[in-house]
Amino acid sequence: MGRVSPVFDVAKRLLVVDVEDATELSREYRDISHLELLGRPRYVADLGVQAFICGALSVPLRLILEAKGVNVVDQICGPAEEVLQAFLGGHLDDPAFLMPGARGRIEDFGQRIKHAGSRTAGKRRLTRIAVTSEGPNLESRVDLRFGRARYLIIVDAESGEYKVLDNSRNLNTAQGAGIQTASLVVDEKVEAVVSGHIGPRALEALRIARIQVFPSVSGTVAGVLQQLRARGS
Repeated sequence: MGRVSPVFDVAKRLLVVDVEDATELSREYRDISHLELLGRPRYVADLGVQAFICGALSVPLRLILEAKGVNVVDQICGPAEEVLQAFLGGHLDDPAFLMPGARGRIEDFGQRIKHAGSRTAGKRRLTRIAVTSEGPNLESRVDLRFGRARYLIIVDAESGEYKVLDNSRNLNTAQGAGIQTASLVVDEKVEAVVSGHIGPRALEALRIARIQVFPSVSGTVAGVLQQLRARGS
């Protein structure tokens, strides 16, 4: 309807514009309604896009875009034509184009990935671990599902302290449960994920975020954490 789509994950079209010296040379629309979730950022990158303007997007999709060298300008709203002209004119930071709550954005991707890289470099011990769980405590069994796990238990391996995240909103999600759960994990800045089965989309998103993955695990949460300690992870 001529406006920036509020969520890239479900957007139907892309407006692709060729620009030189802040002047539009050509434009075309691309249909992306048929693309699967993780296929969307790959498609954008394969077009040779250098700057990508959008509304909201899930964290894994942002990670993939940035990892492929695309400059993401998110949390943008308004008529697409006005947004484009504001971008070309260098004033897209006008509050009129920011989505509600955009001033409280998550930290810059570059800082996140740099921090993640410093945490996982070398053979440093893992200190912050996410475990999928059937229950809200360490004696619960590991949930063999990742995307539709009932709970995520975030454990500080050094202090033994933990917190529980309710993941019930993804239990009945028709699609994208793995990506949404991966988004929660990325936001928690964990260094490793322990679960049973992790789907290929979620697995790729976690690895792009440089999060170590321990799949095909069973037993209690406390038991698998003890096994990790014994391995010196």
